Amino acid sequence: MEAGGLVQSESVMTVTIDRFVLVPGKGLVRLAAADGSEPPPPVSDDLRPVYLALRHGDLARARSLLDALVPEPAELNHVAALRVFAQMLAGELTAAHDLALQLDEQAFAHNTVRSAYAAVLLVAGENEEAARLLEEVLNEDPRHEIARYVYALWRAQSGELQSAHDLLVSLCRDYPDHALARLQLGQVLMAAGDVARAGTLFEAAIDGAPMLAQGWERFASLLVVGGQPQEALLVAKRGLSWHPGSRPLLEILARSALAVGAFDIAVDATRLVLATCDDDPVAFANYAVALTAANRRDSALVTLRDAIGRFPNDDPLRQLKSEIEGATR
Repeated sequence: MEAGGLVQSESVMTVTIDRFVLVPGKGLVRLAAADGSEPPPPVSDDLRPVYLALRHGDLARARSLLDALVPEPAELNHVAALRVFAQMLAGELTAAHDLALQLDEQAFAHNTVRSAYAAVLLVAGENEEAARLLEEVLNEDPRHEIARYVYALWRAQSGELQSAHDLLVSLCRDYPDHALARLQLGQVLMAAGDVARAGTLFEAAIDGAPMLAQGWERFASLLVVGGQPQEALLVAKRGLSWHPGSRPLLEILARSALAVGAFDIAVDATRLVLATCDDDPVAFANYAVALTAANRRDSALVTLRDAIGRFPNDDPLRQLKSEIEGATR
């Protein structure tokens, strides 16, 4: 932790996509994408808008639509599965797990129920059981939308970028509005070293689905890494108009503002993070760094004394305080 820079907390188609193949001695090489496929399997008219909202990461709309549904008996398990999947996407792992376990054995014969539960297991780190369920579903229904998406996440998490890439490309081909798949495909391309194409996908994701907070966060972060702080600042500002509580966007805004000399913006952004994260020493440190950059060292030292009182064993906070004190002598 240095006085000169913030610490960022951790938070992973109409665009033409090229396919990667692994060529010995050359690494990942692009080949032309395959021609279009048959139309994707349909869902009922009642559930179609729910799927659209989920693809866009618009979880509030998805939940509202599910709450308003009066499903036919044959669709009860499908609706329950979509509720589980929405909770998983929202990071509500315990609630998603509990809801899934309320379903009976007959429900677990439903492919969407098994796919949604596999997503919960994957996030919980139970990878083998998640993979088993997903492989069962895909053996029965190779084009199952949720199973393909979750299986791609597992493949990417396992380092199998080629397989993850192909699954996500097939989803983007079947569902050109699938912002979640675009986002994950961008992350796979980042891992493969194709930063430019990843940026194109992140940008396409936010253009088509501004309610997808991770799209804004990934795109703004990529601009920071790419040495474009002014562009990152503008993207973070736009993203915060949709997601004012996003800590990653606030931190990117602060880092970018420091880089371009907009110190007041950095102070405001780090103060907003601290207002909701006062149990995190990193939030105190970042606020103190911004105050120091804005030539408000006395306020920075007051902040750090408060933080050290809360976190007496945090050595980076003490080091930062010493650095700021040394710079004022």
